[in-house]
Amino acid sequence: MKKGYALRGLSSVMAAVFGLSFAAGSIAEGYSSTIDTALGTKSESFVSKSTKDDPLYSKFKPSQDVLHEDGTGDSHALIQKAIDLNREQLQEGAVLLKNRTEDGKGLPLAKGSAVSLLGIHSQMNLLGSGFGVKAQGGYISLRQALEGSRTDFANTIATSLSQNWKTHKVELGSTLKDGWHGDEFDFDGAGFKVNPVLPDIYQKLNDDKYHHANNEQPTNEFDPGEPSVKEMEQVKSDFRDSFKDYQDAAIVVIARPSAESTRARSLPTTFREASQREPARRNRWLLLQTRKNR
Repeated sequence: MKKGYALRGLSSVMAAVFGLSFAAGSIAEGYSSTIDTALGTKSESFVSKSTKDDPLYSKFKPSQDVLHEDGTGDSHALIQKAIDLNREQLQEGAVLLKNRTEDGKGLPLAKGSAVSLLGIHSQMNLLGSGFGVKAQGGYISLRQALEGSRTDFANTIATSLSQNWKTHKVELGSTLKDGWHGDEFDFDGAGFKVNPVLPDIYQKLNDDKYHHANNEQPTNEFDPGEPSVKEMEQVKSDFRDSFKDYQDAAIVVIARPSAESTRARSLPTTFREASQREPARRNRWLLLQTRKNR
């Protein structure tokens, strides 16, 4: 009987010691940096086999298809390989919806489809906000990607919107860098026919009034800066007539610059609320309705 009590007591003591050691280990791990500072110890350290005389990066051997004959790196081949890998990842990771009507219309759109791009940002593509890394150099615009069977960087140069915080003057400039020509690489386009009337209207209104850029300062307001139907009519009164030749699909682009520290206040939750609270901005929905009625 006494032996049984002794075993139970020993088990209890061992369990208590185990619990205390576990708690002490967790506390020590959480305060390891403080303990190291106080005791001059090192709880962990980075160990590398790389040395100054024998660096690890010298052991890396890139594949021959990204090297020149003399063994030096071929940056053009390397970038093209990265482009090909990116395209492969996009193709494998994308989900294409299928929604066809009996006459063969709908998704996916067939090559050669005639489409209309709606929204000023379909012409002035928004690539980023005023914070972080800006889009630099040439890029493929949405229109180029849709209408070209082959398209390249040379056709469009990215722009940047900058603001002087003292004078509040906004300037539109190019982000093209020295040494970049824009025609180094080419891509497969969708091969669609894109309505040419709307991009010209948006470009005119952007030059004269809206001044959208590929990089814009983030804003707290829900204002994508869309021109009204009336403004579009002032540029070309019969722009709606162009829809009849490009009615396989309407692609609507709405964009607004934002950032981690900048969130829109009081965003409308429904189309009806948006039109009631912001009547000046309901024109983007009117464009959709106009396209539907044609």
